[in-house]
Amino acid sequence: MRKISNTMLFSTFGDNPEVKKALNQEFNGSLDALSPMIVTELTESVLRRESSPFAHAAKESLKDGSIRFVYKPPYNALPAFMPITLKIDSSTGKPAAIIMLQNYYSDRDADAKTVPKLKPNQITGLLYGAEALKAIALKPTSFIRNESFVKGLASSYAKMLHRILDKEYGVGTELETTMIVKLAILKFFMMYVLELSDHDRIMRMCLDTLPHPFKGQRVLWSKLSSFEKDFSNPYESLTEVVNLLKAITPRFEKLNVRMLFVAVNAMYGETALLALENAGYFVLQFIFTFTKSNLNNGYSFEDVFKQDTKVLEMALVKQLSA
Repeated sequence: MRKISNTMLFSTFGDNPEVKKALNQEFNGSLDALSPMIVTELTESVLRRESSPFAHAAKESLKDGSIRFVYKPPYNALPAFMPITLKIDSSTGKPAAIIMLQNYYSDRDADAKTVPKLKPNQITGLLYGAEALKAIALKPTSFIRNESFVKGLASSYAKMLHRILDKEYGVGTELETTMIVKLAILKFFMMYVLELSDHDRIMRMCLDTLPHPFKGQRVLWSKLSSFEKDFSNPYESLTEVVNLLKAITPRFEKLNVRMLFVAVNAMYGETALLALENAGYFVLQFIFTFTKSNLNNGYSFEDVFKQDTKVLEMALVKQLSA
């Protein structure tokens, strides 16, 4: 799976010296953490009402310190599209989650004794989201081997992007164009976001994931044969998929990478920006929507995840319960 550090979005803003400083301080544990008393006040009443594997995992993580709340990064440098970041705990070798709370205070003078302005569903979304990111980072291969999970995630991802393209450029009325656009998105997701390399498996899963299979789908797939380049460079990869879409139909003539990010932000919210390139953050959108946290534009995501909710939830719960 593609790491956040190897995404176009992160590479773009990560060159900022203030961001680098904030991230270094975040990862080495020198940022200001919320006091244990406030963390308990913030989370206890929410988790007491919950009995899911997510809640159980979150309770244990709060006890062992593998979920931390940080309230005031320097310069407010870290952007809102990264409410949760991961680091590898040097003592255990396992991922730990850091939840950034700078957007939930009314001023920059917050301290460890101040309770951030978070609603119960937001707390649930952040805690469950942290557990989902940790589970994926801990055993990414387990998720990639689960074809039901991969196809469910890919199907939802294709819906997310196709809705944007249809809204901006009106491709939904042309069946063949719709199918090849969705195939291109599915292939991009599996090769770039998930970093799968078995082309036969990719083709099979992409064709299986199409919402309306038809006899000519393999012919359409053959039109994407040139779309099998090295996807190691995020700048070139995103440009490549945009160019491929533009070659499919003249309706995408004005499409570019920047417009794609702007459209995602407008329709789905700022926390969805990394979901374009990182599977963990796409799953995070599912968690935020599933918990009705209002941490993204959940109403826009509801239809995106509706058909695949059970498959995605089962895979995550299985991993948390392992």
